[in-house]
Amino acid sequence: MKKLSAIFTSLLLLCSMTNQAHAETEQKDDLIVLSKEDIVKTCNGLFRDELDEEITIQDVDFENAVKIYVGPNIFDTDDDSIEEIEALFDSDEYIYELPIYVDVGTLIVNIEKGKELNPNANFTESEKQRILDNVGKWQCSSYTFYPNETIDYASEVESKMGVMPENMILVGGLPYFRFAVALIPDETGKLELLVPLKEVPGRKI
Repeated sequence: MKKLSAIFTSLLLLCSMTNQAHAETEQKDDLIVLSKEDIVKTCNGLFRDELDEEITIQDVDFENAVKIYVGPNIFDTDDDSIEEIEALFDSDEYIYELPIYVDVGTLIVNIEKGKELNPNANFTESEKQRILDNVGKWQCSSYTFYPNETIDYASEVESKMGVMPENMILVGGLPYFRFAVALIPDETGKLELLVPLKEVPGRKI
């Protein structure tokens, strides 16, 4: 906790002075099971008024998907290496953000695994069955449009750090931060710095 508190102080100093993001080198999950056609149809339907022209299947590239860990509050741990921090998260405690770049901005598709049915929620039988059928399967959970913005996490980190850090990971859902942050290790793998990612207003659906 002391280590992370010190890093948080360093982060504030960094912010006061002033990502085609593949946050780690491990192999991505097989997101190709998702339908590009469905993603294109949904984006064009939701944001028809914002887009100057419809997106196509060629605009959707799963290689651009960014892995973001979510779940535990890393400020509650004394672990101070990237490897130890990654181990805090269960095997399914992460999502992907898929950017789709267009002339007038960036569309972000959130991709996550289907959750277990909440027995206290009020669903129709068909809705319940659809949820049960998708438990553990990758699916698109939300869509956000950022007009006149290019959301590229790695490039943003590189512009702040001066170089592209190796072995950084992205973590979301942390206190004090509305958006995900990049955890930057030093040459020994110890956590050295937290860098906040772009905070731009988007229309989320």
